[in-house]
Amino acid sequence: MTDSVPPNTASSFSSKLTRRLVKQAESLMDQGDLDNQQIDERFTALGEDAITALGAGQEQQRDLAQLASLISQSGGKEIGLNGTFELSDSEDRMFLSVSITPALGRADPVTTKDIVDELRSRGIQQGVMIAAIKKAVDDAEHGKEACDRVIVRGMPPQEATDPWLVFFGRKRGGEIVELNEQALQSPSDPALCLVGDTIAYIRQGDEGLAGYTATGEVLPAPPAKSEGLKAGPNVDVSGCHYNAQASGVVILKDNCIEVQKALIFNQDVSRSDSPIKFDGSIYIHGGVHSGVHIEATDDIFIDRVVEGATLISQHGDVVLRAGIAGRNQGVVRAGNDFISGFAENASVVAGRDIKLQVGSLNSQLTATRDILAETGKGGISGGVLIAGSSIHAKRIGSCGTSTVIINGVGPEELPLLSEISSAAANHQLRLDEVIELITQFKRAVKDLNKLSAQELTTYTYLQKLRVVTDHELDALEARRNETLQKSVACAHGDVKVFQKLGPGVIFHVGSMKYIQRETKGPLTITYDPRHNRIVCHKR
Repeated sequence: MTDSVPPNTASSFSSKLTRRLVKQAESLMDQGDLDNQQIDERFTALGEDAITALGAGQEQQRDLAQLASLISQSGGKEIGLNGTFELSDSEDRMFLSVSITPALGRADPVTTKDIVDELRSRGIQQGVMIAAIKKAVDDAEHGKEACDRVIVRGMPPQEATDPWLVFFGRKRGGEIVELNEQALQSPSDPALCLVGDTIAYIRQGDEGLAGYTATGEVLPAPPAKSEGLKAGPNVDVSGCHYNAQASGVVILKDNCIEVQKALIFNQDVSRSDSPIKFDGSIYIHGGVHSGVHIEATDDIFIDRVVEGATLISQHGDVVLRAGIAGRNQGVVRAGNDFISGFAENASVVAGRDIKLQVGSLNSQLTATRDILAETGKGGISGGVLIAGSSIHAKRIGSCGTSTVIINGVGPEELPLLSEISSAAANHQLRLDEVIELITQFKRAVKDLNKLSAQELTTYTYLQKLRVVTDHELDALEARRNETLQKSVACAHGDVKVFQKLGPGVIFHVGSMKYIQRETKGPLTITYDPRHNRIVCHKR
């Protein structure tokens, strides 16, 4: 007869059922007067009770396993149940989980091979996590809960990379470069192209990757989006390439790319190229020499310095990225804005605004709206400035130079004032030259009575020319004052000097005239039509 169970064994079980079964087993072992058949019958009954209790719930399995081991040690027949497992997938079919029921007693437990073989029988080979399977099996063998352990992971499909557009154009210097969308929408620095240039290209993205569910079903990759760039005027599409069919400006608008025809020069323009007339815009990646005549219906863009040339834009802007050194011969007429680094010894008329970065020197500037020199050095010295509204600059005037400022001029008087000022400037240049020649004559010949007949004739002509030119200048000044008097009713706008106002600046506003005789700091100058006066405000 085997040793009896220790007296406190029953108290080590938590459920009433197992405690009762243990007591029955202890009583059976103490009845030494039973024969073998009776022992087998009672032992079999206890085993059947244990098996029945197994279905009562997971929480009793450990107690029942201990009970089965206790009964087996008493010399009876072994009892037990093989371990089992169940596979279940998630709602989205991307995960497959296992729940393992541990073996009871000395029955066969669930092994890693059992689960792997089941997966293979179902055709599941991708995403299997062997380490997770081994961990679940190990936990079940040691009595730990092994429910809903993820052992297979599906892989979602990877979306294809959408194709994207790459744009090209020619900027300053004329070389073709890759551009972004913003660069194609900059009116002050447009992208250009020549015939045959590729101005856009569709780069295909990477293909997508198919995925799979945890149960092995294939998930196709979503298709890439198609790129819907439209080809506008003067653009041809060949496969993924958008090619220019004309030289001009590349324009991107409303997902449509087009080429606006333009005349493009990739070098300096000289007198031999003149005259140049074009129905559209003109772009010059170089400079313009003296004596050249350029006329366009739209914009004119020039990268380098313009000398004594004539530039006319009927309906567009004139943009000089460097500036104009006019040599008293440079003429610019812009239908809209004149934008330049500087203007020197030139005559400029703009249908809207004049915008200067460095400033102007001895130039005749006329703008229907404003004259602005607020950025960079922003200095204005010499010449005549006429604005329909306002004139703003960092510095105006300098010692020894006369600068005339006229603002608040009505639209009817503005062209006439510009014409008068231009004529006055030409007369003043001629007068200066005459006076210089007379001075040289006096220096060369100390006694004018000793001049030869030809020299005397020339000298007399110069003196007469000086008198006539002086008289014409006085007449032009009278016409200017008369014209300004007519514009009193519509005088408006102001003159703002942000840093320094130098001496020798003459202000004409309405019918009033103000001469600045000393250097002052920041000022705002306005016209008071009610009291017919010019008002200066310190800024």
